[in-house]
Amino acid sequence: MVEATGETASFYVRQGDVRICLFRENSPHSARHHLDEGVQLPLSAGASAHVLLAYSDAKRTKSKKSVLERGHYVSLGERDPHVAAVSVPVFDAGEHFRGALAASGLISRFNEKKRQQALSELRAAAQRLRSVLSATE
Repeated sequence: MVEATGETASFYVRQGDVRICLFRENSPHSARHHLDEGVQLPLSAGASAHVLLAYSDAKRTKSKKSVLERGHYVSLGERDPHVAAVSVPVFDAGEHFRGALAASGLISRFNEKKRQQALSELRAAAQRLRSVLSATE
């Protein structure tokens, strides 16, 4: 993911009212969106937060409906005014929701064209993960 997009790649899971970054590979750019694995973040903002809520929360909201229809979420400066992110859901072979895969970068560099390219990469990676997750069950 990082090699294909040039931006930071992350995998988040929901734990109660927070999201946890389980896996992370930071962008090779010196100016980048940086977080550490294990960090806990709120579910109130950010692309992966919206995906996690859409696929794991029983509440019906306009945002949830939009995420479910599109199958992804794009965040532009929601949690940090300098960061854009794109996130998709990850399922296992049994169609169980496992978490949110995201690409994030500086808004000044991670423009619409690059976010669309990242979305294609994220979707392909989510499919590859589905195969890996099915092998571990």
